[in-house]
Amino acid sequence: QRMGLISTIAETDDPEMLHEEVAALAERVASRSADALSIGKETFRLQMQEPTLDGAYRVANEGMVRNATTRDAKEGFKAFLDKRKPVWEHALEGNSGN
Repeated sequence: QRMGLISTIAETDDPEMLHEEVAALAERVASRSADALSIGKETFRLQMQEPTLDGAYRVANEGMVRNATTRDAKEGFKAFLDKRKPVWEHALEGNSGN
């Protein structure tokens, strides 16, 4: 079943080139909010367990709300408006969004 989870295919047989592409992808992922990544992964896992499309949408909505209320989300919005790179706190535990 196709889920659209693959966003990039490394078209090379050269191990050095593959290593460079993997390192670049890892760097992009590492530059993101750990909170957003964690919530996204958890939300995806929970969605896959839902037997109905409505249930999957409910889980996705809950994940988006949870993500939007983190301090990192507020920092991301502020950084976007200020036209600067965000400084992530990665403070998911006990994160009330305040």
